[in-house]
Amino acid sequence: GRMLRNCTTLTSVTISNQVTVLPLEALRNCQHLDNVVIPSSVTEIRNNVFVDCKGLTSIVIPNSVTTMGTSVFTSCTSLATATFETGCQLTTIPDNTLKGCTALTAFTVPASVTTLGTYAFYYCTLLASVSLPQGLTTINNYAFCNCFSLNNVVLPGTLTSIKEWSFSNCTAMENLTIEEGVTSIDRFVFQYSGMRNVVLPSTLSIIGIQLFN
Repeated sequence: GRMLRNCTTLTSVTISNQVTVLPLEALRNCQHLDNVVIPSSVTEIRNNVFVDCKGLTSIVIPNSVTTMGTSVFTSCTSLATATFETGCQLTTIPDNTLKGCTALTAFTVPASVTTLGTYAFYYCTLLASVSLPQGLTTINNYAFCNCFSLNNVVLPGTLTSIKEWSFSNCTAMENLTIEEGVTSIDRFVFQYSGMRNVVLPSTLSIIGIQLFN
């Protein structure tokens, strides 16, 4: 499964449309890989497949994928666009999925997703815009921590769990809307973020300590 790992001169890979699984660390540290198409035959992407593929600039995840492991695109520092096809079946953006993708500027979370994993977008320093779907219920710890460009966030009313430090150190986040329906927010969620305008819902009954400190 790891036969192409550390092939640092590799620039392009063609994945056969007979392939159904991208195995563990299959293309890890292929630092000059800039062109890869995931065919619609793929149903599973395992852990760490594209870690440290620093030349990869864009990726489309086909809607055939039903299982995705952790850290799939961690530290893909040139990845400017990551798109999940319409009809995505995934319910979770797993832990560390786009952690350290410092070229990513915008991201739309698929409508099927209910959970954002720990560190999912951690240190995406150019991520300025994120669209969160109605139906999202959980944002885990540090999900958007150190996203220094993130602003104008709207948290949907379906959220039941917004975990500690999930938006901490988002220093550009001047505008935040938390929609009606959200009842509780953990402590430290927006610690060290640059809040100026915050809209809180009437449904909010539990607010963690030092939420905006």
